[in-house]
Amino acid sequence: MGQKEALCWVIAGGVFALTLVFERVQATATAARITQAHGRIAIVKARNEHLRFRVQELKSPAYLQTEAERRLAMSIPGPERVFTLEDSVSQRTSQHGWLTRLFTRDNTDR
Repeated sequence: MGQKEALCWVIAGGVFALTLVFERVQATATAARITQAHGRIAIVKARNEHLRFRVQELKSPAYLQTEAERRLAMSIPGPERVFTLEDSVSQRTSQHGWLTRLFTRDNTDR
């Protein structure tokens, strides 16, 4: 074997070794990126779960009542202050006569 042939084999072996090293470095870098992505996914899933819980909390009647009382100074009215629209219309109909009865749903005069 000549010197040139031996040099070619050395160069070929070096290129092969560098290729293997390069592949290993790329595989390690890719694995690190995948691990980071899995970590970010876990964080996002945990945040998503927290936000789902928070939405349920914000939708609860107890929370809405507490916030209405605290922020808006609202309170649940007593039974003497609650009336329905039908009750109000019925009272007005009986008080005001024929014209009001024209605009109510339960007008039996027609």
